[in-house]
Amino acid sequence: MKIQLLFLTIFFCFLTSQLQAQTDTIYFNKDWDTCVKNEAYYTRILKKDLKGLAVVDYYPNGKIKVTGTYDLDSPKNKQGYFKSFDEDGFLESEGNYINNKSEGLHKSYKTKGKLWLEEEMSHGQNNGALKTYFTSGTIKRIEQYENGKFIEGKCFATTGLDTAFYPYQEMPEFIGGVEALYKFLEKNVHYPKAARKAKIEGKVIVRFVVDVDGSVTDIKVKKRGNPYLDEEAIRVLSLSPKWKPGTIEGRLVKVFYSIPIKFLLH
Repeated sequence: MKIQLLFLTIFFCFLTSQLQAQTDTIYFNKDWDTCVKNEAYYTRILKKDLKGLAVVDYYPNGKIKVTGTYDLDSPKNKQGYFKSFDEDGFLESEGNYINNKSEGLHKSYKTKGKLWLEEEMSHGQNNGALKTYFTSGTIKRIEQYENGKFIEGKCFATTGLDTAFYPYQEMPEFIGGVEALYKFLEKNVHYPKAARKAKIEGKVIVRFVVDVDGSVTDIKVKKRGNPYLDEEAIRVLSLSPKWKPGTIEGRLVKVFYSIPIKFLLH
């Protein structure tokens, strides 16, 4: 028994040291692009354990931003319970993920950790109740969804009485809709001469912010490819007229938006 116990102790110490040896650090800038240490804004500590790839992200002030677990085989695949915090340490959101899709009850907080949103989720879609709250804690709205589809909803005043219903969330929209957006792109995209000469084709995914006044700002390529195509995609989006801005709870908000722009030779 002593020999067996000694063996188990040695094995446990070996396993522990192996897991510790697999700890890693990654640095990110404010846009969550990887960077070198001296250019970092966020710091990520990764550690392999028996449950997966445990991750803790830190703010520059050393406080925790996010905790969670990713799949060992797919490091970008959320697999477990995640929590996020603001720079003062107050809880911002929490919820479970299965195969990178939100599952079960997800909660969001604001005003020093006060609950303001609850969503029942299934396979990454709203499925069940969505509730929002006033800062006092009283209910502000209740909506029902089925597999991502809105079924019905009610809004309430601070007194608890019913009030006129308005959508919880409205995404930004190019004036005239998606068809008008692609007509704008088709009219204004100029195939780069150097890319045409080299017979370069491709798809550029551009991410930008639709501001509260509808203007398009902070235009960036999500994944850089050919520089000629990237530059043209940014140029043409900079010409965009103002959009209809997005709203949450009837309040104008900045919204990240992404669109693909295809470059095909004819």
